[in-house]
Amino acid sequence: MLRPPECERLMLPKLLKREGPAVLGLLAIFLILQIIIRPTGEFPLNDDWAYAHSAIWFNTEHRIRLSNWIAMTLLPQTLAGGLVTRWFGFSFENLRHLTQIVACLTLFSAYGFFRVIPLARLNAFIATLVLMAMPSWLVLANSYMSDLYAFVFAFPAAAFFVLYMRTDAHKFLVWGTVFAAVGTLQRQVVLVIPFAFLLAQIWSLQPSSWRKNLEACMPFAFALGAFLAYSLYLSANGGVPDSQQKAHTRLWPLLLSELRGDPGMRAYFWANISSVFGYLGLFLFGWLLWWGTPRLS
Repeated sequence: MLRPPECERLMLPKLLKREGPAVLGLLAIFLILQIIIRPTGEFPLNDDWAYAHSAIWFNTEHRIRLSNWIAMTLLPQTLAGGLVTRWFGFSFENLRHLTQIVACLTLFSAYGFFRVIPLARLNAFIATLVLMAMPSWLVLANSYMSDLYAFVFAFPAAAFFVLYMRTDAHKFLVWGTVFAAVGTLQRQVVLVIPFAFLLAQIWSLQPSSWRKNLEACMPFAFALGAFLAYSLYLSANGGVPDSQQKAHTRLWPLLLSELRGDPGMRAYFWANISSVFGYLGLFLFGWLLWWGTPRLS
C-alpha cells in the first residue's frame, strides 16, 4: 500500500532524474526505428483520408464534423489535426508528424503506467518495448489512425485510478476521470477503463459505504455523459456518422446471438478469439519469457 507522500514524489522534479534514462532510451529506440523505415511521402495510409476530412472541416466549417466512414468519436484527434493543419497547412505528412509525437507521448505514458502498477524500472522499460514491438505499432505511429490518440489518454487514466485506489487521494480520482472522459471522446472503447475501475473499486471496498460506491461510479458516469453530450452535438452538426451508429447498434444483437447459440455465431466468435490470441502471441511471447526472470529495481 502506497502512502500519499510516496505518491507525491511522482510530481517532484527528481522524477526526471529517476525515470529520465528509461524515457530517453525509449525515445532513442523510437527515433532509430523511424530512421530505418523513413516514414515519408505525401499520401494517406489506411483510413487517414477519412480522418483527415475532419481536420480540414474543422478549419473550413469551424465545427466538428465526421465522415460517414468513421466509427470512432475522434474529438481530440480532430482538434489536434485541425490545429496542425491551420498552423502548417494541410498535408498527410504533417498529420503523420503529429501522430509520431503522440506515439512518443504514448510510450512515456505506458512506461508511467507500468511503473505505477508497480513494475521495477527495468521491467517497466521492457514492457514498454514489448508494446513498441507489437506488429501494428509502427503503422499506427506513422499514420493518422486513431488508436494511439486513445492510448495516450487511456494509460494515464488507468494509472491515476490505481493511485487513487492506493492512496484515497481525490485529486487522482479527478485526473483519472478527466483522462478517461477525453479518451472516450477519442475512441469509445476507452470507457472500459472507468468501468474496470468501477468494478475493482466496489469489489475491494472493505467495508463498503454509499460514498465510496458513488465515487466508484462517478468516472464511468462522467465519461459516458461526455460521450452522450458529444453525440448530441454531432447530431446537431452534420449528424452521427453511419459507421458509428452501426457500431453502436450491433454490439448488443451480436452478444445476444452468441448467447443464444445462433447458427454460425459460435464459429464466428471463436474464430475472432483465436485470431486475437494469435496476433497478441506475436509480441507477447518475449514478454512472457521475461516475466519469469528475477525483477531488478
